[in-house]
Amino acid sequence: MQDAKSEVDRILTFPEEAEKPAISLLTTKKEVMLLVVSGSASERAVVEQAERVRDDLLSFEEITNVDLSANRPYEIGIEIKEETLRKYHLTLPQVARIVHASSIDLAGGKIRTEAGEVLIRTTEKRLTGSELDSVVVYSGPHGERVFLSDIAEVKDGFEDVDIESSFNNDQAVMVRVFRVGNQKPTEIAEIVRDYVDKRNLELPETVKINVFMDWSVVLKDRINLLLKNGLLGLVLVLIILTMFLEIRLAFWVSAGIAISFLGSMILLPWFNISINMMSLFAFLIILGIVVDDAIVVGENIYVHRRKFGKGFYMAAVDGTREMTKAVVFAGLTTIAAFAPLLFVGGFFGKMMGVIPIIVISVLILSLMESFFVLPAHLNGGVVKSKARIWDRIERKRSLFDRIIFWFIDNTYMKTLLWAQENRYLTVAISIAILLITIGVIGGGYIGFVFITDVDADQVTVSLKMPPGTPFDETKRVAESVLAVAVDLVKEYDKDREDGESNLKNTFTLYGAQITDDGPHGTSTTTASNLAQIYFQLDDIDERTVRTPVFAEAWREAVGEIPGVESLTFRSDIMQNSADMEIQLAHEDFDVLLAAVDELKQQIAAYPGTNEVSDSHTEGKEELRLTLKPEAQTLGITETDLAMQVRGAF
Repeated sequence: MQDAKSEVDRILTFPEEAEKPAISLLTTKKEVMLLVVSGSASERAVVEQAERVRDDLLSFEEITNVDLSANRPYEIGIEIKEETLRKYHLTLPQVARIVHASSIDLAGGKIRTEAGEVLIRTTEKRLTGSELDSVVVYSGPHGERVFLSDIAEVKDGFEDVDIESSFNNDQAVMVRVFRVGNQKPTEIAEIVRDYVDKRNLELPETVKINVFMDWSVVLKDRINLLLKNGLLGLVLVLIILTMFLEIRLAFWVSAGIAISFLGSMILLPWFNISINMMSLFAFLIILGIVVDDAIVVGENIYVHRRKFGKGFYMAAVDGTREMTKAVVFAGLTTIAAFAPLLFVGGFFGKMMGVIPIIVISVLILSLMESFFVLPAHLNGGVVKSKARIWDRIERKRSLFDRIIFWFIDNTYMKTLLWAQENRYLTVAISIAILLITIGVIGGGYIGFVFITDVDADQVTVSLKMPPGTPFDETKRVAESVLAVAVDLVKEYDKDREDGESNLKNTFTLYGAQITDDGPHGTSTTTASNLAQIYFQLDDIDERTVRTPVFAEAWREAVGEIPGVESLTFRSDIMQNSADMEIQLAHEDFDVLLAAVDELKQQIAAYPGTNEVSDSHTEGKEELRLTLKPEAQTLGITETDLAMQVRGAF
């Protein structure tokens, strides 16, 4: 950052009136939790409680970024009648300048004394309407003074913007908690949940803090999935190897999986990688691959000892040496398949680069464990145990051996001999199977998904009306869309045996939309033609309908709404962008718009496509004012006109 700042400071061609460039380091932040402060109290009471929640959370050392959303900014309103302005020969711009000059917080320099430097500062910032009441707006020649409270009605309130939010039909404000840098989401979520439980006990009945979304739960579920799959993999490997070989070999092969995983986790800090969604995904990918090395080496050692009658030491040495080349090249092949991801650039490359690092490190450790640790464990003799359970296992394994050898002698060998005698027919059958496989995949009978959608617990609906649409009309349409979902969910409630509802919470935002900006967090866009609905369903283990199924049924039930510019439904966790995006460019803007409309119609005609929209937004209607020539003879300037109109509206 310092290098960038130095380069910018060396630029001497900026205009004199330009502000000094601000250089800052971009910090990645991701949302951990979304709280909703709601209740039947007044808007000011709910906003004040939300601000208290934000300030309390920021007091924790582990939390550094908390934002409020879906709330109107504070505003001090000053209303003056026209007759009063004329009485004191004042204008609204004059009053505005007086108020601005009376509410400042400005440094005034410093005084050098023998004791040191003393800073000078004027701190007369007025933050409430009562503090502005004492501002003097007029002083007469005889010392009389007129205060702002004498000529105006000063009120503390909110900006007159078209934005409104509700949580289960109550006034609401969002509190968004983010993690920055290497902060742990699970640790932040635990602190926030503990605070919410304690704070709710102190709040009045008219206000409540609700945990609406908790992304740390998704991370915990992924960790539990990894542990569950790892445990099942170890158990299956142990059982299958015991059936084919022996329990001692099966145990040490299974232990190799745990050793490789633990070793790679020790290396993660060296690569600045933490346990997150992407790193856990990488562990899940490599889980089914890492066990192969130890199985191949261990099985070959077993063959040398049982089939060739070698001792434990020679069997371990010869069996490992014989499989070294094959196992190493198999590992290098897998490494070569994942290595290109290391060279992908941009944000996507930085995100996906975690996968090859983990996969390659686990494979290398698995190779080391297979060639050095596993043979050493299988080098020793077998300790005889007096426990009867091992005798039972050995008898079962011997029975399974006889079944396998019978299958080999009577079925597999006959099939193998037939394939050798009819080699051309065997090759033809293989090619036919390959062609059938390609046809099945190419024909769409077997689908392909690069990254499968993960069901969210909610459906997010974003509504966009034409620019300039009145706020009340946007709200009416959004409420009608929400009403369809409320009626629809009752149909799925009939399938629940416990009699509970599949609907958990609803959060509706009128006059604004919240979008995910990737590593930069979230942003809120406000406009009277926007609305957003968060329809949260019950937990996945309790609800009787999948989120994508409900979202599709909701979309079909709503249908086409006249006058709506776009209406999108999202039901998966990774819901940042559309499935397909096409960029068009042309020198003639009218030709470009015509091409966009034609392309949208063509795409919408294909079965299975929906929510076809474009990024073009028409501006609102605008009245432009221009002074008449005779106005200039009266000394009226464009600035006077603009300020007068601004004060009136």
